[in-house]
Amino acid sequence: MAQFARDEAPFDNLPAIADIDAFPKVVVSDGGESLLVVENQNGIWHWEGDDRTATQLFSSSNELDFIFTLKPDPRPHHFWVSQNSGITLIDSRTGRYRAFSSLDGIPNGSYDERIYLDPATDSMYIGYLGGVLRFKRTDLDFPKGKLSIYITEVRQLSTGKALHGGADLHLTQPGNDLSIAFSSPNFEHGKLINYAYRLNGGAWQNLGKTKSVRLVNLPPGEYRFEVKSLAPDGGESAPAALIFWVKPLFHQTWWFVALVAGAGGLAVYGYFRWRLAQLRKMEDMRQAIAADLHDEVGASLTSIQILAQLASHPDAARSAEALGKLPEQVRRTSASLREIVWNISPSHDSLDLLIGELSRHAGEVFEKMEIQYSVHADDFPEGDRLDVAARQHLVRIFKETLNNLAKHSQANRAAVVFKKEGHELVVQVQDNGLGFDPATVRRGNGLDNMQARAAAAGGQLSLRSNKSEGTETTLRLPLQGNRLWLKIFSK
Repeated sequence: MAQFARDEAPFDNLPAIADIDAFPKVVVSDGGESLLVVENQNGIWHWEGDDRTATQLFSSSNELDFIFTLKPDPRPHHFWVSQNSGITLIDSRTGRYRAFSSLDGIPNGSYDERIYLDPATDSMYIGYLGGVLRFKRTDLDFPKGKLSIYITEVRQLSTGKALHGGADLHLTQPGNDLSIAFSSPNFEHGKLINYAYRLNGGAWQNLGKTKSVRLVNLPPGEYRFEVKSLAPDGGESAPAALIFWVKPLFHQTWWFVALVAGAGGLAVYGYFRWRLAQLRKMEDMRQAIAADLHDEVGASLTSIQILAQLASHPDAARSAEALGKLPEQVRRTSASLREIVWNISPSHDSLDLLIGELSRHAGEVFEKMEIQYSVHADDFPEGDRLDVAARQHLVRIFKETLNNLAKHSQANRAAVVFKKEGHELVVQVQDNGLGFDPATVRRGNGLDNMQARAAAAGGQLSLRSNKSEGTETTLRLPLQGNRLWLKIFSK
């Protein structure tokens, strides 16, 4: 027996046809390297040997259920199929098929692989559960006649009025809906005829055996409705067509669209004008803040200068007192300067930077007071902003809240939360301190000032406190990026 090396073996392992648990049950030639392959429970496949590609020709449908074998017919590309429900004639090139079952007069029973063609008598012999079926091959063929289809009725659904097809079939809204009925008279296939339709040359939609279509809420435009009938052997009729128009309403006309586009252009122009005014207003405000900064820093520097002069006083006690106050005055002046400059800087408009700065300040206060704390901040979209005035009010309210907590709460735990709810920035400060009754507490700790600042920023400040649960301060401020259009139309 000859032995072959692996690279010299004469065997060609062809790829599988389908990615399922199946195996080729029957393989027959369709001419040359072209094969027909029966996959167990997966229909009939056409396999091209040249490029090794496979295409499913017939699936395991009701007509082509469990297939036993294929038998070539003398006509090119024609094959006989034996199966559970009977026998079928197929054309592998056109995809047509005609199934024969007990409805056509053949005996009931499974028809298996025992099939024989006698060329002398042109007779087919097919084995089945009850014996052998014999018939003349030429007596069983595809039908010679063609299918036809007719549109039998066109009716408006909203009124129930019958319409007629033609070039003058126009629909107005409301009433842009149709019911279209059709029929395909055929004595051979009868109730086995299926139907399909399409609109304006789109994909065909299978209707099964339904003989009507409803078209509702049709947009304005010209429509071409086509319908065709499909026989169970794969034959189909030429499409029947109906052409009609749906008239647009006034707001769907080109002149109305142009009018809306013009109005939109004016709105955009108005927005940019408003935006330019806002930018100018912001610039004026920043200039005013810069002037206030100059005055405040000037006053602080004057105080430092006076303390420096007192430090050189001949009286040692007064000199020591001035030197003791000087570092604190310098620290306060530096902190005030840093805070004001940071708030008005355009590079710090980002909400994330502002929250980071407030979180840093909270950490310094809590660590100084030896309070355990946590800080949580949501992720904010890049477009979310607070205007300069709102940022300043937020910083002042936040620092006053922490100052009250440090002075009055006697808490040992605190939590700070920055989150987004709807179109608002929500800042919450919670502690487990002594708490108080907001209705009876004296307002000397800056609560009135904090409420006023919140209102000036377009927000709301709320307090919740009692002597057993500590205090929770909640500040809500509108975000500029999300409220931009609301501001435009409220002007």
